[in-house]
Amino acid sequence: MATSLSRVVGRGQDTVAAWRDVDALDVLVERTEQVELLERLVSGLADRNSAAVVVRGRPGTGRSELLRRAGELARAHGVRVISAAGSPEESSLRYGVVSQLLGALRPVGCPLWTHPMWTDPSRDAELLPMLCRDFLSVARKAPLLVVVDDAQWADAHSVRWLQAMARRLSDVPLMLLLSLTSGSAAEDAQLPSTVSAAVVPATHLIDLRPLSAAGVRQVLAAAHTGPVPEAFAAATAQITGGNAAVLHAVLRHFARAGLAPTAAQVPQVRASAVRAVGERVDRLLAGIPAGLVDLLRVLAVCGGHLDFELMLSLAGPRARSASGTLDLLARTGLVRLHGGNPELVDATTAARVLAGMSASDRAELYARAAQLAHRCASADEGLASLLLGARPIGEPWAVEVLRRAAAHSREHGQPHRAGELLARALREPLDPVVRAQLVVELAVAGTPSFPAAGDRRLGELISEPGGDELAPFRLRAADLLLARGEAELVRQHLARAVHTSETPALLALYWLAENSSPDDAGLTSPDLASVPPLPDRPTDPGQAGAAAWRLAARGQDRDRAGELARAALHAGDLTGAPLCPRVAASRALMLGDDRVEALAGLDQVLADANRLGATSVAALVLGLRASVGLRFGQLDEAERDLGEALRRVPLRDWHPRLAPGALAVAVLLHLRRGEPGQAERALAEFAAHQPDGAVQGAAWSYLLFARGRLRLAVGDASAALADLRECGRELLARGWTNPALLPWRSVAALAHHALGEQSAAARLLAEEQQLAAAWGAAGAVRVAELAAATVLGGPDRTRTPAVPRPDPATQLLVASRAAPGRQGEPEPATGPAPVRPLTEAENRIVQLAVRGYPNSRIAQELAVTRRTVEQHLTRVYHKLGIPGRHHLGPALRHTGGRAGEED
Repeated sequence: MATSLSRVVGRGQDTVAAWRDVDALDVLVERTEQVELLERLVSGLADRNSAAVVVRGRPGTGRSELLRRAGELARAHGVRVISAAGSPEESSLRYGVVSQLLGALRPVGCPLWTHPMWTDPSRDAELLPMLCRDFLSVARKAPLLVVVDDAQWADAHSVRWLQAMARRLSDVPLMLLLSLTSGSAAEDAQLPSTVSAAVVPATHLIDLRPLSAAGVRQVLAAAHTGPVPEAFAAATAQITGGNAAVLHAVLRHFARAGLAPTAAQVPQVRASAVRAVGERVDRLLAGIPAGLVDLLRVLAVCGGHLDFELMLSLAGPRARSASGTLDLLARTGLVRLHGGNPELVDATTAARVLAGMSASDRAELYARAAQLAHRCASADEGLASLLLGARPIGEPWAVEVLRRAAAHSREHGQPHRAGELLARALREPLDPVVRAQLVVELAVAGTPSFPAAGDRRLGELISEPGGDELAPFRLRAADLLLARGEAELVRQHLARAVHTSETPALLALYWLAENSSPDDAGLTSPDLASVPPLPDRPTDPGQAGAAAWRLAARGQDRDRAGELARAALHAGDLTGAPLCPRVAASRALMLGDDRVEALAGLDQVLADANRLGATSVAALVLGLRASVGLRFGQLDEAERDLGEALRRVPLRDWHPRLAPGALAVAVLLHLRRGEPGQAERALAEFAAHQPDGAVQGAAWSYLLFARGRLRLAVGDASAALADLRECGRELLARGWTNPALLPWRSVAALAHHALGEQSAAARLLAEEQQLAAAWGAAGAVRVAELAAATVLGGPDRTRTPAVPRPDPATQLLVASRAAPGRQGEPEPATGPAPVRPLTEAENRIVQLAVRGYPNSRIAQELAVTRRTVEQHLTRVYHKLGIPGRHHLGPALRHTGGRAGEED
């Protein structure tokens, strides 16, 4: 089903894994051909066959291990092995690598070490041949393997010596084996360094590439005693990039921690891989020149956005003064070429390079890079990326670039990116109108990453002081905030704004927000109590829409509600008109069985939301369209609309107060399709990750209703009744009594009937029939009479072809619960339940409540707290056996105006 909700949830606890000794594993997986080549070359030394071999690869691809294996093979064949390693610290030390090699051949007291040519650079022409002769003389006596690891860091004098030795290989059984850091073949061809020149003219060149996915699986199988899931192996290969050193670091972490190789532990793979890369970068940064570190930081900030010469200028004098800077960069193994310019190899390396800077220094570097890129007319996307990390620039172009880039991101389905860019633009010094525009644009982006910040800014904009130039933005801010589900926040800010604004639609939004919350919620200041009511005959379309909904939700004057709704939807030019009043008008028409007009109104709002780019509002409207389809039996249309709503905004990203409404439609669709198991799974998945605040919105009533109907359908009448009574309490607290909205009384009556509580069922049905008749919509009347026919056994006398189909799920439940009563048992009494007496305090509160006072006003009149009023009213409802405030009047009339007193 298109509306099915799914989520990958971990099952149980991972068992402690059994890992072998990771350090004892063969690290030369997928290196068989290279090892065999080196063995042939080493064994050939006995036949006086010399060679020069260069092993190239990225750090972590096994270069050093391959050199170590070659040394073992050489010793096994009786070949003498001497070795050295280049390092950044010794890259400028004259004959540094040669000195390491010579130390393995000649004791410290050897006259060669004290020869004056060592300390006299002018005598290099004499020293170089002498060193060559000394090594060649050793090789003539016995085959010799000379190993130099990380030769890219060899000093220039040692490089010349290596090249000279390579030219003399034919004379003696000597093998030179060097390793170099390098990248792709294309990069090596472009870099003007010893890396691309391979240091020496090699007779054999070995390029080591990262492990394949199959190679990673082979290592995992060797490391773990049990089976390794394919999903874990694939994720590990992707995260490590086949880098053998990183892979082994991950395995060591898993072995130490006793973690099992399961999908649930993939985040641990990512964390340990990042840690391994970071540690390697830290070691390298500690040994390279300060100027090179400066340049690497510039690359981390703007690699790919600026030419190399511009990055050099940005890096400062220490980087510019370094000779062969591009050559030095290539030696680090931290860079790759992109469009001919160097950039860091990955985001983890970039983050580690920048970690050594303070936050203010980083922000300053980003700002300088952005200003330089702006002067060079860089593209918006790259420039915006630099501005994201920069301190406020204080120039208009920065805001313009960020807004253009945000619009581009929205158009290409990147709302998170758009939100980041707009939030960054708001940090710049701004004109009030521009700031208001940005706040609205950020809200329209509707990204889950910025709900709290976006809502706060919208609220501040609503009540922000200013002239008429801010009025359109205040209206849009209140409209978007209400559409997001933040009714209370809208009420708080609009209660002040409506007194100073001449925008009539703001009053409409206030009363829509007030109607979306319990009548006493949030009343904490005189401002909220002094908001003027909606006019009896509103001329503003927004006020007409709000008034239509208030009448429809309360089941009052269907003709007038329809007239007002049509006025809201057909008021001429609605360009710039708020969306929420038109949604309210469409819902009012839906309750009046005007399906075609309701859908037309929602389509109009959907088109405007799409035009504005308000994805979250569009998803909400699509969800409402789905509820219209469900109500009138258009199940395919409902399923399609809900599927599109959840495609645009996944349920996890809906506002917590709106998500229950979308889920309710999904549950009811599953029920109508005869899929109670699917409905139960959807509810269980939501409950496992239920967001904070989900129970606080009006949509929670819809979910209670859907869950109650599901529980009744699967035979749990007691649980169903609890949900349905709570649904009724929530609706009545808002003053929403119209059974066309949610026929909770009819379904609760079915639950009472299933439990054998016939009198309670009869009371609810009588009330529902009375309210449905007062509203006058044929659909609501039909639902009530269908339920009555099932519970009371009366004839179904209301079927006519002109009556719209009732809610299909209710129809299904009525049919499923239509079972004959048990024989031999009397029907329970149908008279009113006995009334428990009320205390004097309860009577005082009830009298004020019946007069229409909200709880805050009652508290003020009686000098008590709102919480006290709420507690008393809850006890009164239980004593009188009624679901809420709306029933107080009839209950008091039944008892003669007072419900008695307790001693």
